[in-house]
Amino acid sequence: MKIQLKNVKYAAFASEETACFEADIWVDGKKEGHVRNDGHGGCNWIEPMSLHDRIEAYAKTLPPMKLEFGGKVHEMEHSADSYISEILEDHLQEKELKKMLKAHLVGRRPDGAIIKTRKLTPVQMEQFCKAKVPMGEPKDKVVVLNYLPFEKALAFYRGAPA
Repeated sequence: MKIQLKNVKYAAFASEETACFEADIWVDGKKEGHVRNDGHGGCNWIEPMSLHDRIEAYAKTLPPMKLEFGGKVHEMEHSADSYISEILEDHLQEKELKKMLKAHLVGRRPDGAIIKTRKLTPVQMEQFCKAKVPMGEPKDKVVVLNYLPFEKALAFYRGAPA
């Protein structure tokens, strides 16, 4: 089951305890329903309810989430709510990275920190990317995300090992 969010409308200013958003839910390439959250700490509202139930059943088949808090790693079973929130977070990270890559050289240091240059003009971006200019000192071993295929850059951005 391939679940996607499309036509995402995210309101960072209105997000308090949870993400304030609305989106269409597509399952296996077909629009199946809608999801929304008012951003005040409640669960995501998935409509129709039959779609919620299908996503809930699918989420239960996924490996448990690993969450770290209190110095310990805890496992938690997925739910329709947590799975939709995960898809939304992935969507927002992808959008943020695409925006950064258009106007900045973006790198990831070995310690996992994301760094970026000041805003560059399109001509400067083209020149830097064509020449594959390194970031930082050679000893820093910064991976420049602009020089990678987007999917690999996104994985590095999300914290995959370098």
